[in-house]
Amino acid sequence: MLLEITGLKKEYPLPGGAGRRTVLAGVDLSLERGEVVGVLGESGSGKSTLARMLLRLEAPTAGRLRYDGQDLLALKPAQLLAWRKKVQIVLQNPFRSLPPRKRVGDILREVVRFHRVRPREEEDAYIGELLEQVGLPTGAAGRFPFQFSGGERQRVAIARSLAVEPEFLLLDEPTSNLDLSIQAQVINLLADLRRRRNLTYLLITHDRPLAAYFCDRRLGLEEGRLSPM
Repeated sequence: MLLEITGLKKEYPLPGGAGRRTVLAGVDLSLERGEVVGVLGESGSGKSTLARMLLRLEAPTAGRLRYDGQDLLALKPAQLLAWRKKVQIVLQNPFRSLPPRKRVGDILREVVRFHRVRPREEEDAYIGELLEQVGLPTGAAGRFPFQFSGGERQRVAIARSLAVEPEFLLLDEPTSNLDLSIQAQVINLLADLRRRRNLTYLLITHDRPLAAYFCDRRLGLEEGRLSPM
């Protein structure tokens, strides 16, 4: 089992000490390596909270998070940094997630260099490979995010997530801001990358037809609880 979430619970204190609000009420979730699992829920269902805790951006009130047998809640900062190379996220709005004043090549180079993915003399070639893998020309490295269409920007965001050679991608509504025809192109790209790189995906979405097409399994999140669909 690659990812195991057991009894994950998240509560927030209410203003004025008037009790606590439960957002996640004992979530259990597991993913096998290479699997695509969809978590579906409407706004306020707890999807974003689940994503933040999975990425260790927020601590749960109770429960366990294990990745490839490793207790994620026990990781020290250096271990957490190493783990984050394995797990990346593709966000809903690439325009907000990409630095607007940096060229795409520099955005990718920053990630590659920080995580020491390649020697400096190999960075340019590697950046070109990343762009080609997401269906963009190598010349795209010299352009700014605002010079791309929405679908192209999402491809850049996917390339940035792939730059550290992860094995797991958290897809947080990755196509919800795109036109239907572009959505299909991006989803087909993700499906192709899954096959070529043996990636595991957790898709967070409210789009039932998309999840039915793309996912091996689907789970519904309602009132903080997961159930099979």
